[in-house]
Amino acid sequence: MSLMQITDKGEVNIKILVSEVTGIELVKYEMMSARESKR
Repeated sequence: MSLMQITDKGEVNIKILVSEVTGIELVKYEMMSARESKR
């Protein structure tokens, strides 16, 4: 399936998925850096 065949709805779903994943990564990074600063 090529990117050109993705509908607007599909693009929105991908954007939501990407933002959720990056949000989770940011939370993990925040938690890790907070743990580091406690030392």
